[in-house]
Amino acid sequence: MLSDLQKRKLTHLFKINNLSGDGHLAREDMEIAMKNMAHEFNVATSSETFSDLKTMFESQWEQIKGFADPNGDGRVTLPEWLTYWDNILSVDGALDMLVMGYNASFHALFDLVDPSGPKGAFNTDRWGKYFAAYNQPREYGVSAIKAIDKNGSGLVDVNEAMLATREFFGDDPNAPGNALFGPY
Repeated sequence: MLSDLQKRKLTHLFKINNLSGDGHLAREDMEIAMKNMAHEFNVATSSETFSDLKTMFESQWEQIKGFADPNGDGRVTLPEWLTYWDNILSVDGALDMLVMGYNASFHALFDLVDPSGPKGAFNTDRWGKYFAAYNQPREYGVSAIKAIDKNGSGLVDVNEAMLATREFFGDDPNAPGNALFGPY
């Protein structure tokens, strides 16, 4: 069962993904995110990179819809979203798979839209643009990187990112990874 802290963080994650502002997640939200991401990273809509980005976001939506839309109406409500996460986080070993999947997705996304950026790492520029693509202040991205950058290098490497992801989905109110997706 999700704790109150997990519910708050996952509700926040739902809200930042609900880019249309209509109170549910749908394909439209993924399309907005994709276009915003392309804009933030100066990816031309006529490019192969944009086509790959579109495929990535469509795949993400199909995965969410497949597991979090039990009535098949093409929309994921907040209760459905929380049930989806409760189901995932209550299965032994699922968090490990989730952490690996999230981090692989982020690295693939950043390598795609920012090929000249740091390989295998996030920095404040990348994470700030990610936040901006989700209509969040860039400063939240900068603050998140500062919170989860364990060695103070200005880069969040794979190990730091995996730990932060694990902490975000966890239940420790003092974990630095709670900042991963901004204030909740």
